[in-house]
Amino acid sequence: MANHDPRLKLHDDRPSASGDDLYHRRTFVRRLTQAVARRTQTSPFIIGIEGAWGEGKSTVLEYMAQELHANHRDVVLVRFNPWAYGSQDQMLLGLVQLVAERLRENTRKSVRKLAAGVLGLVGSAAELAGSVSGQGHLEKGGAATRKLADALGQEDSFPKQKAALEAKLRTAQTQVVVLVDDLDRLDHEAIRSVFRLLKAVFDLPSFTYILAYDPDIIAAALEAHFESRGALSGRRYLEKIVQLPLALPRLDPLDLEEDLFANLVGAFEDNGLPQSAEEIVEMRRLAKVLSTHLATPREIRRLGNAVRFALPILRGETNPVDVCRVEALRVLFPELFEQVLRHSDLLTDTGFLARHTYRRMLLRDGGANPIGGPLPVPPPGPLHEVFGGFPPAAKQLLGMAFPNAALAFDLHEPGRYSGPYAAHQPEYLKRYLQYAIGSDDVEDALTRQFIQDTVHRKASAEATLGALDAKRLPRFLGKIALYARPLESEERLALTLVLAGHFYESYVSFGSHAMPLLTVRDTVVEVLEQGVGRESSGERWEVLERLLKDLPEWWMSLDLFEACSSLLARESRSGREAVAQPLRDWLADLLHRHQTQLMQEPRAILVSALRLLAERHGRSLTHALVLDFVGERSDHAQRWLLALARQVRVEAGALPSRFSIEQYLMLEEVVDMDELLERLEPLVPEVEGLAATDEVMARIMFDRLLDIRPDAKEFRQLEAKELRQRLVAPPIHKSEHNIE
Repeated sequence: MANHDPRLKLHDDRPSASGDDLYHRRTFVRRLTQAVARRTQTSPFIIGIEGAWGEGKSTVLEYMAQELHANHRDVVLVRFNPWAYGSQDQMLLGLVQLVAERLRENTRKSVRKLAAGVLGLVGSAAELAGSVSGQGHLEKGGAATRKLADALGQEDSFPKQKAALEAKLRTAQTQVVVLVDDLDRLDHEAIRSVFRLLKAVFDLPSFTYILAYDPDIIAAALEAHFESRGALSGRRYLEKIVQLPLALPRLDPLDLEEDLFANLVGAFEDNGLPQSAEEIVEMRRLAKVLSTHLATPREIRRLGNAVRFALPILRGETNPVDVCRVEALRVLFPELFEQVLRHSDLLTDTGFLARHTYRRMLLRDGGANPIGGPLPVPPPGPLHEVFGGFPPAAKQLLGMAFPNAALAFDLHEPGRYSGPYAAHQPEYLKRYLQYAIGSDDVEDALTRQFIQDTVHRKASAEATLGALDAKRLPRFLGKIALYARPLESEERLALTLVLAGHFYESYVSFGSHAMPLLTVRDTVVEVLEQGVGRESSGERWEVLERLLKDLPEWWMSLDLFEACSSLLARESRSGREAVAQPLRDWLADLLHRHQTQLMQEPRAILVSALRLLAERHGRSLTHALVLDFVGERSDHAQRWLLALARQVRVEAGALPSRFSIEQYLMLEEVVDMDELLERLEPLVPEVEGLAATDEVMARIMFDRLLDIRPDAKEFRQLEAKELRQRLVAPPIHKSEHNIE
């Protein structure tokens, strides 16, 4: 996995303070600010900025503060967030302090003097409210505030103080604008307290309050209190408080699309991931699909943060486009994502395409069946049952990530993008769902490094291979076959040497218990076959010859040559079998030098070895070799039969009953079977029971040979008859004028 650790740039939920106006709100804000700053009436006024959570109300207030600061410096600006205070009395005193501070900061002396009046007025109101309600903490806070006002020479009684302050405000001819945010985050009682505070205490001339809230939440809070009294509903009561309700301008889906596209591209850039042209196109398509579902900029920020977080976790082990798709499912459609977790097998089912095509064919043809009656059309299947009830945007997104879903819901996607490590591949989906490499998975980076190490750091490659457990080894070998395709001859040789060496070392150590490791040998063969089309036949066989000659034991060379029989079959079909002949001759000579060991080695593929010897040195040699070995000894006869039984091997061990007529015919090429069976018969005793002993297995193998012999003779007779007919049949001449 690549080591890349950029600083994580996550977007918080604060209002946008940048100069970007992605949603074209500044024109609206500019008009609202001018209306407030130029208001000639001195009566208090409350404006409501109404919108859903995350729709941008706080950003509008931020833009308004910027506009007031830049173009209306004579307006006293107060920014108040009641959610920042832990109790109602703290909320009251906090607003008092904010208003007083902003007034004292003003450059005009007449405005600065208003601060003391505000402190005194609110202090008296709080002290009075605390003594009446029995809330001593509120009474003490109000007394402290009033004490500060007394020091500044204010009137003593609340009515007198309020009248004096109102007169001073009118005389000062200044506008005080209070921006109140996050009102809809408060609990119901706190919401009602804010409205009481504004109407009972801060109902002052020249004060304009801009409240940002979700009208449904505020109406519910008010209705919960007043409905029990038979009063007006929450919305009607809200209308009595807010003189100018302003709904946020509707968000344009095109703007949402642009914002989301910029966030996705920015997530790539923040994590140092270059984007290909295909990936950029796919990000645009993803933004277009999701823009029909997204309602607020906040949802875009949340998705952007999720993508920024997820991209570097398995960098180089996942497809970044699919990371965006899966994170969109996780963040925007959590219920659908839960079903993806539960039914991931449906989305990665490799047999779905065939079943879907068959069903479409039946639907198209009305179940027509040329043989019999009409065939029943299968039901749509479990994908429809699990995901069919989700909204169109959710299914569209699911189809972008998983072709099975695209087929199931007829989501036609021409030129669909699918890069490496795709989420729809069964071996990779867990990475996206778990943010991790599973216990049965292997890092692709480890696989690529292993292939490089086989060329330059063989010991390291061998250590990597030896460290893999039985669960991870099959996945590792599959990836080796994938990444080995572009290798050149020398790289292919180095890779197969390490793999073959590991297999045969394990086979020597574990014997028949190493059967599961046959996948290692199969991978060697697959890597060699990949050279077809890239290398000439001569080069391919040269690689195999060098590999066989590098193995430390003759029986290993024989075993791997037999495993590579598919290569020889390719050459035979193309008429180029001669290129393999030098290697066959070399191996036959190697076996000739070890012929005394051949009949004793249980790991040797005996029939194949004898055929190579017979082809190179004649059948008389192999016939004598077999009969001399069997001799008159029962133990040798048993070992010979067990060697034949091992020619058909499964994980459970040898399986003589599967010894085929083809293998029998191969035996006839190296030994006279009639003479051999006659020699064996007195040496193989009858046995009772089915215990898997050597004696029982040898007897089963002998009986199998006896069973096959008549069929083999009949096959030989038919073969000879067909050959004679071909030899004596006259050539057929067709007349130019009588062609049937």
